[in-house]
Amino acid sequence: MLLSEFGNEVLSRGSAAVLPQNLNQKWLGILQRRVDEFIDSHFEPQTCPASDRTVDPLLTVCVSEILHHQEGGTVKTTEAELLRKTTIFAVAVTMESIHRGAQRPLEPPTLDNIFATERLVRLKTAYPELEAFLERVCVTAATV
Repeated sequence: MLLSEFGNEVLSRGSAAVLPQNLNQKWLGILQRRVDEFIDSHFEPQTCPASDRTVDPLLTVCVSEILHHQEGGTVKTTEAELLRKTTIFAVAVTMESIHRGAQRPLEPPTLDNIFATERLVRLKTAYPELEAFLERVCVTAATV
């Protein structure tokens, strides 16, 4: 039922609607709770997840919608790549939640750069306090 509601209220507006900055407070809050559950269940200190973990359907549909836009059609990805991109999407959702709560300036992601390593490097530079969070979710210098 939640996926159907998300489809009607968000996906029906096009791919850009799933970008965190374009979500209304209701959907940002729902996705943030899913992100928190995803991070808590997939990442333990100093332990990166195995690629065989399942990902929340709501997060998966957001990532798939962005990939559909980027690839211009059929999405072909590995489980490991889907997990990596879901993690990066989770970072974007968390950053938007922080941004709205603190009114700090934030470079919002676009459909074309949301998964780009350059964007993550800029985030780490602009927000040094983000380093610990990125390390927790295994987005480190080696992966960006």
